[in-house]
Amino acid sequence: MTPTDVPQHVVPLWRLNVLRAAYLLMIIGLAIAYLPNLFAHPPQSTGVIPSFLAGMWVMAWLGLRYPLHSCRC
Repeated sequence: MTPTDVPQHVVPLWRLNVLRAAYLLMIIGLAIAYLPNLFAHPPQSTGVIPSFLAGMWVMAWLGLRYPLHSCRC
């Protein structure tokens, strides 16, 4: 089976909008709760969790723009 033989599934527009709304909610929530801590932390305070959540914030921005794009690595 070649890649051109794979059927393309059509996703309804309302589902894309619900997915984008969920990404937008995550962007707003993480921006309010965790991004200020990432940029304004004391010098001795380092950690993985704020950095991980900042990465999730960036990925949510990409998900907002490209909701159905998947990596085929």
